Amino acid sequence: MANTKPVDLEKITQKIRDTIQIHWNKKLEIIYASNYYQGKQWDPDVVEDLTLRGKTPLTYNYVARIINSVLGIFSDLKFTDKFLPLNQESVSLASIAEEVVRFIYDQNYSDGIFQQILKDMVLYGEGYVKVWVDTTEDPNGKIVLQRLKPLLVFVDPNSINPDLSDAEFVFEVMYVSKDVLKEIYPEKEEEIELSSSQPQFLMSVPLTALSNRTLQLDYSITETPLRKYTSTSFDKIEVVRYQFKEFQTNYFIFDEEDKTYIEVPRASRREIEEYIRRLNQEFPNRFSLKKENIRKIRIITFIPGTDVILDDVSDPYGIYSFDIIPFWGYRDNEET
Repeated sequence: MANTKPVDLEKITQKIRDTIQIHWNKKLEIIYASNYYQGKQWDPDVVEDLTLRGKTPLTYNYVARIINSVLGIFSDLKFTDKFLPLNQESVSLASIAEEVVRFIYDQNYSDGIFQQILKDMVLYGEGYVKVWVDTTEDPNGKIVLQRLKPLLVFVDPNSINPDLSDAEFVFEVMYVSKDVLKEIYPEKEEEIELSSSQPQFLMSVPLTALSNRTLQLDYSITETPLRKYTSTSFDKIEVVRYQFKEFQTNYFIFDEEDKTYIEVPRASRREIEEYIRRLNQEFPNRFSLKKENIRKIRIITFIPGTDVILDDVSDPYGIYSFDIIPFWGYRDNEET
């Protein structure tokens, strides 16, 4: 549902900057892990520095071999969800839910997606999948599972629960060409064309977030994946998809005689009050205004550094939950 409540982009942008700043050392670990998994060896100056500090440097990088051996153990795993019925009456509902989820997995060739997420979990310590509905080919919509790069997903730093149930916000940073954005948002074509291609977040944060200690260890900062984001030839636009929880007030018409609620979609409180006034002229004192405060997930997609909001919706799927789902691993001491 489209949202008409104004949004403070400046406040959101500052919150995003603060969150990236807090998480940046953790994201650097992802970059390091990626570099070493891809076969990066110690540089000579790193070896010399480690030797002077009495720390034996790695003479050859076996990280990929070790990680691949761990992943091989899980290569034959089949990922599925098991729904446990709450009682005897809900056994059939649990079975239907399992069939629905299995159908979604089959549509998305989910084994490959989950194997990649498993690799993210083992290599980076975190993995994410986004669940969304694609209506481009089927008007009824197809449920899509999309693996997200852990480097580009940021979570409310005050969140403790691994399932994000206590998080107030989560966002992903995307890099999309102008042509693709124009196809997705044709009504914003002019604003997109005028937008700068220089990233606002992941270009500047590394220089401000790195401590002296991190800089001493980070001999390969210019070789990281972020190098391409600072290039003058960068031809993609940085887009942020920011999800957050907020209270919204819904207004209803209450029929005092029938004890029923009448919803008036997309009408303001003033419009509903005027409608009630006219109804009560015909049916005296029968209708009144009722309101309900509810929490919803609001999703804003915008171009940082501008006032261009590409999309702004509330609870697009009618559920109070983020559509970014985290995956995490843990050690079960009872089974080992």
